[in-house]
Amino acid sequence: MLRAGQRWAEIEGSMQADGTFLANRVDIIAAEDQDHMQAMEIRDVIADLDLRRSSMTLPRYTILWNEQAKISDDEKRRIPSAKLDNGMEIKVTGRPRPDGTLLARKLQLRILAAPGAQPQYKQELVGPVEVLDAGSGSLHILKTNIRPMPECQFFALPVPMASPKGACS
Repeated sequence: MLRAGQRWAEIEGSMQADGTFLANRVDIIAAEDQDHMQAMEIRDVIADLDLRRSSMTLPRYTILWNEQAKISDDEKRRIPSAKLDNGMEIKVTGRPRPDGTLLARKLQLRILAAPGAQPQYKQELVGPVEVLDAGSGSLHILKTNIRPMPECQFFALPVPMASPKGACS
């Protein structure tokens, strides 16, 4: 049974104008998968970038970072924050702060599309399930109400297997 605060979920879908996140896929993270529940993730498009303040906005979220944050390109190579720009797709991993902002540990740029192709943004949230309304199927994750689409698929993620000692990864 899924209870508020006890489990995490990975949600794929799209942010709506009213601030809800319309989900087309919900992956419930196994309670035993503590590695997957170490930090919250948001994947979306950068807006309101302020390099002087080390801040940006992803829909409904203010993201802050400091000198300890790892900033990388789509191939995981370190880059300076000066390479970030509004309109770029980014995956942010971090922890929420009491003031409602998210302090990023990692910021990784994502490839939007092949040159000349129409961008296909992927919006994704990963975090603890804070509210669950079984009657409507709605969830609340981070600061966002999640509304499953009628064709939304729900999955229970398996616990990743630990690599045997001496195995190459």
